[in-house]
Amino acid sequence: MDRNLKNFLFHEVPLKVFLEILKGNTKSITKIRKETRRNYGRIVQCLKILEENGVIKTVKRSREREIVLTKKGQVIGQKLKELLNVIDSPLP
Repeated sequence: MDRNLKNFLFHEVPLKVFLEILKGNTKSITKIRKETRRNYGRIVQCLKILEENGVIKTVKRSREREIVLTKKGQVIGQKLKELLNVIDSPLP
């Protein structure tokens, strides 16, 4: 993928956080932080925006918060994957 195009179309940290959530049905903030190697505060900020827009919901489970995609988040994720595949593929 052309790194400049990706950064132009999407902000890198929110994109990485969202793509990490897409990998599994539920994720904890700690797991996302480890996988993305990003600052905990920045991840929480991204998740707050995603939750405010109805893309994810957080559920308190014991000591951790679990992040789950909503139906809207699943649709966005599918379309985002399709778009990234188009960006990655060579022109015919």
